Amino acid sequence: MPMFYKPKPQAKQQKKVPHDVMKAAVKEVVEDGIGLRKTALKFDIDKMTLHRYVRKYKDEKSNTSTVYEPNYSVSQVFTKEEETLQAIYLKKASQLHHGLGTVNCRILAFEYAVRNKKTYPKKWDQNKIAGYDWFRGFMKRNRELSVRLPEATSIARSSAFNRTTVEEFNKNLEKILLRENFGPQDIWNIDETGVTTTHKPTKVIAERGVKQVGQATSQERGTLVTVCNSINAIGNFIPPFLVFPRVNIKEFMYVGAPPGTVGVGHQKHSGWMTKENFVQFLNHFIKHVKCSLEHKVLLLMDNHEFHISLESLELAKHNGIILLTFPPHCSHKLQPLDVSVYFPFQNAYNKAAQQWMIHHPGTPMTVYNVGEVIGKAFPQAFTPQNIVSGFRVTGIHPFDKNIFTDDDFLRASVTDRPNPTLPVEEPAPKQSIFQGGSSGYVEFQPGTSNNGSLNISRPNFTTDMLVEVTAEKSQTIVSPEQIAPYPKAGPRKCGRKGGRKPKRSLILTDTPIKNKLEEEFRRRTSKVTAQIKKPRSNLFSRQIKPVQHSTKEKVCCIDDAYDEEILELNS
Repeated sequence: MPMFYKPKPQAKQQKKVPHDVMKAAVKEVVEDGIGLRKTALKFDIDKMTLHRYVRKYKDEKSNTSTVYEPNYSVSQVFTKEEETLQAIYLKKASQLHHGLGTVNCRILAFEYAVRNKKTYPKKWDQNKIAGYDWFRGFMKRNRELSVRLPEATSIARSSAFNRTTVEEFNKNLEKILLRENFGPQDIWNIDETGVTTTHKPTKVIAERGVKQVGQATSQERGTLVTVCNSINAIGNFIPPFLVFPRVNIKEFMYVGAPPGTVGVGHQKHSGWMTKENFVQFLNHFIKHVKCSLEHKVLLLMDNHEFHISLESLELAKHNGIILLTFPPHCSHKLQPLDVSVYFPFQNAYNKAAQQWMIHHPGTPMTVYNVGEVIGKAFPQAFTPQNIVSGFRVTGIHPFDKNIFTDDDFLRASVTDRPNPTLPVEEPAPKQSIFQGGSSGYVEFQPGTSNNGSLNISRPNFTTDMLVEVTAEKSQTIVSPEQIAPYPKAGPRKCGRKGGRKPKRSLILTDTPIKNKLEEEFRRRTSKVTAQIKKPRSNLFSRQIKPVQHSTKEKVCCIDDAYDEEILELNS
């Protein structure tokens, strides 16, 4: 028998009667004495269905807890309110980037049923987990939930995007907009993305039932080419800037690329952006934007180390470019290129690369063909609609410092911890959870329930919970959050020294910040030049000592010392 009954097409579909309507119809028949057929027509209820509930009411007239719902809803393990609490818990856990899978959800449901003394199938006790049939029914009754494949998000991104860092960035942006009165055509964003000669295959049509379907790619691991782009809030862009893993750049490498594309090489044969290449990109940017001290522009970028150098700051300052950096690890929410442009660009690049492989069978794609593939993918992603949308949803233009809600910052609450340098407040009283039984206090150990069943392991489940047992609270419902609290990071370690200083959103071209950065650069340079690098010791090489000559002068010539030692060995 199937778990969910599927009626035949020709079968008559009966309407679901609400609880209050059925109750009013039954009382009208029993108490007012109106006929059964007439009442059924009045409330649009099946006559036999109404007859069954009237008979049920008469049999249970002494009992005031008559249920006017079908048997399938009465026999559920959890009530509608209890399942709503579970749905709210699952949604919030997903927003915290610590969502539960199907197995953990069923374990939580079993603990939820045990702690609330629900009637459930005996098989749940055998496996210490709720059945899969219950999970399917739960998902069908809660249509707002679905099983999704999450996107891997680092802890740094989850914790760095918080209200404090975003408000600091918005404060700097608002300061610049009020001071310079920039229009949308003057607000630019730059960022890099990487493309390789080995694309990610897209879906293809193949025979049903085949376990493995392959698609030809150039090689196992491709060669990286960095693509640096710039867009503005009005929907325009400048030609891309490419960094090839080559020392010498040839003209045929631009064949098929977007018009005006510029490429540079990397001395170490890698496609990474460097400080020297970024200076060349700024010259490329100034050439197309035509900015000057009379016509200033705002340039938004991340605070990577190759974006910040003395030469790039001087070049930007003398050409009317105001540099504003995003907070670290926040570009996935604040940077327009990352939000709405680069994802469709990568998809279009993979499709174009796959098409290139189809048209060139047996020929591997190299860095000399990357420009042609980029030329086909670039117009599909860098559309005015995508570009303008990126500036709008990030709140940059039109400027909206309240574009992000509390739900957007919810995932950062996992790592919200008190500062160890500040005085510690008194801890809050332990959480009191009802557990059926005699009155008294029972210690609840994390990871196990009182009946010995395993509980869901959570990162913050490190303190014992106190369970208050009283007869007066027999109707209290234990919430899922009390069984498996939301994740919370432990206290910070105090006394930590060294390491990198935390970065912030800065206006790099402002005079005080620019002078401070220049002073920091000079200090680092002086340290490097002052250090004397000692040669590494080699066990296989003999140590040559300076030879003492008859004139009693120490000579540190390696060749003379080596000759003297050879003569002594030969004699």
